[in-house]
Amino acid sequence: MAEFGSGELNRGLISLEGSSAGVAVVYFHATLESLKALHLPEGENFEPVRIIEIDENEDRILIYPIGTQPVAHRFGKPKYRRLRTISVPLDYLTLPTSANEVPDLLGSLPRGFLKDYQFGLGLAKPYQAIVTAIETQARCSHLHLTTKGEARVDIDTLYISLSDFDLARSECDRIAARANTAALNVKVATAANWLAGHLGTESMQYKRGRHPMIQRFADASAGQDGLDEEDTADLLALMEQNVDSISSRRPGAVAKLRRDIELVQLDGLIDRFETMLTASHNEEAWQSFFTENPFILTFAFGYPMILVQDQAVAGGRKISGSGEKIADFISKNPTTNNVAIIEIKKPDTSLLQRTEYRRGVYGPSKELTGSITQILDQRYQLVSEFASMQRASRIFDIESFAVQLCLVVGRTPTNPDEAKSFELFRDSLATIEIVTFDELLERVRLLRSFLAD
Repeated sequence: MAEFGSGELNRGLISLEGSSAGVAVVYFHATLESLKALHLPEGENFEPVRIIEIDENEDRILIYPIGTQPVAHRFGKPKYRRLRTISVPLDYLTLPTSANEVPDLLGSLPRGFLKDYQFGLGLAKPYQAIVTAIETQARCSHLHLTTKGEARVDIDTLYISLSDFDLARSECDRIAARANTAALNVKVATAANWLAGHLGTESMQYKRGRHPMIQRFADASAGQDGLDEEDTADLLALMEQNVDSISSRRPGAVAKLRRDIELVQLDGLIDRFETMLTASHNEEAWQSFFTENPFILTFAFGYPMILVQDQAVAGGRKISGSGEKIADFISKNPTTNNVAIIEIKKPDTSLLQRTEYRRGVYGPSKELTGSITQILDQRYQLVSEFASMQRASRIFDIESFAVQLCLVVGRTPTNPDEAKSFELFRDSLATIEIVTFDELLERVRLLRSFLAD
């Protein structure tokens, strides 16, 4: 399970030094465990390192990224080759009164940032390319994020807006998702062919997709001949250097390329969804599928939802820690931060009893009513312990105003009487949304049709 906060890791501690001028400084101190691992020469000590400056007057936090892996040449040293500070604006910033309040402050940093000083502050590893671009293209040692304004370089500082930064971060996520999709297709074919070699069954070819970029990803994953490393590096560098000019000169072509890529991804996703529906997969397989493609679950609500945690503990010490009441997913409304619990069952779960209760009327199955009771209990546990789990997990951008419940289970009945009974039953559940697997698939198909048109 994912772990929020520093968990059992204990690389360092922090101290806070305040100032009457509205500025506080946070220092990083090595723990005994880290000092022991460093094997420092006798008589040499590790001096505390400044990692954060908090300016209440400017509503800003200044980050000094350092390495925290207990290795002599990295521990406490600048994390990046050139970039030394990152300045981030934070709304309604107030100075912490003790070091214990600093983790909560770090939790309010924008997406894309590491928020645990134990792992070294700065940008998360998936966005290392952004750091490289700043160091090689802007050749700056300082990044100053702003609430608005055009990007510019002033001496040794790059000024860029939070919205522009988030666009770059989102594009990195999309590229990773495309590569993961292509790699998954190759893995599926490789595993199938491995087993086919033992069973003497027919082998299969991996899906390459329709767009050349997706095909390149797939071919590279499969070890097929294509661009060599030098050509690939040149192509990527050329795209990075000219992305702004291409977008301004050929906005229609860029939009079409993006749409084509999204369509290719949706085609592969729909094929995989259909294939899984024809097989007998367990709940864990479906949980993994929705974890990889969380946007599908937003179709269960009618407005965007953001995944907060998969395999989350709804009652216990932490949302992602030990406990007994495990919810498959906890999501939130990005506008109100109101949370929702999503429980995933299997497509072959029966929704209705096999025999009629009365003529043309079917009662809900034991599996369905049991699933409903289960998710209701999860909500009870979550609401009861919400405040303590927030504090323990350091997740403060969620609220339990009216915890919504969604149950993904079974397939829509094809018999008219059964379909009527099912619709009547789920419509009577005021606080639980029941969605079948085939309904989710159809909504993905509708999205694909909409994008194609």
